[in-house]
Amino acid sequence: TRTKMAEANSATLMAQLKAQRGTNAELEPMRVQVTHLQRQVLNLQQQLTAAGRAVKEREDRISKQAAEMARLRRTIETKDDQLSEARARVQQERQTNERLTEQVSAGLQAQANLKEQIQKALASKQDAERQVLQLKHLIGGTPTLQNSQSSLDSGSRIPVAFQSSPARMTTSAKDPGLQVHAGDELAQSLSAAQRRGSPEPDAAPPRFPSTSVDQWEQTPEVHAPTGAAPAVAHPKANAGSFKSLTESYRELLTSNRGLLFSDATLELFFSLSISGIEAHFEIRARNISTGSLHRFRVHADNRSAHEYGLRITSTATTTTLASRQEMVFHGKLTAHQPFEVPPTVDLEYLTGDDMERSARLRLPITVAKFFTPLT
Repeated sequence: TRTKMAEANSATLMAQLKAQRGTNAELEPMRVQVTHLQRQVLNLQQQLTAAGRAVKEREDRISKQAAEMARLRRTIETKDDQLSEARARVQQERQTNERLTEQVSAGLQAQANLKEQIQKALASKQDAERQVLQLKHLIGGTPTLQNSQSSLDSGSRIPVAFQSSPARMTTSAKDPGLQVHAGDELAQSLSAAQRRGSPEPDAAPPRFPSTSVDQWEQTPEVHAPTGAAPAVAHPKANAGSFKSLTESYRELLTSNRGLLFSDATLELFFSLSISGIEAHFEIRARNISTGSLHRFRVHADNRSAHEYGLRITSTATTTTLASRQEMVFHGKLTAHQPFEVPPTVDLEYLTGDDMERSARLRLPITVAKFFTPLT
């Protein structure tokens, strides 16, 4: 019986062993999968650790950027405060400049009024001296010669438009009148004319003797145009260009057509015609550069409006002067009285690179242009 029980137990154990072996065979793939999963988990842990370090570095960078932004914000606030203070100072300076400008304007007006009063006083004084001189001649029995009825220039006389109002030439507050000093050739001619006696009402106005060649040779030469330079340019012209402009201006004083102004980008040609007390002129601008000139304009300077009226117009439909093209300006000067300083015009334009250029040009229109030669 014991042997049978042992054999039964042995058979049972053998069956269990066989079952166990089958189970191990079934578990082997699962062991492989578990090992693979363990490796994946390890890789994920390593990636998670690396991601954590990256996140920490990014957080550090964000913290630094936030600190930098805070610093920049404080800097901007400081700059805003400084800008507000600068604007306040600029506003104060503008108000100060406006007050100073008003004071300067008032001072200039007062100076102009004072100058006008002085000129009126001088004119009154000259009238009184002239009347005294006439009375002396009348008392001495010598007839006098009125300056307003005769020519003051050798070989020419003043137009009828000027002769119609002689007081404007002798007693104007703006023009102190002709000053003749002892020893001058004009004084000698005037004395000679006075010795000949006053002309008859219907007689031709007297003609003073012409200047001799010897006297002309002893006269100092004039090395600059009357009144001022022919052009004041910005930027400044070089010495050679200024000399050329001076020579051109001298030629235009005796001619009615020629070159008025030139530089590296532009040429201005001038032509003139006289009709009574009106001078009609034309300024023809030619662009000699390779680029266009923008905001091109020529406008009148009417600071001497009491002596003459100056007006300039243009028929151009644009203010851009293209390369090798021309723009024409028409001008008209109406003389109100004899003037000493020729009129001026302002030239302004921009080059292709937005460089601003300007020039103040003196027109070759003198009071001698309005004289009529005696026949």
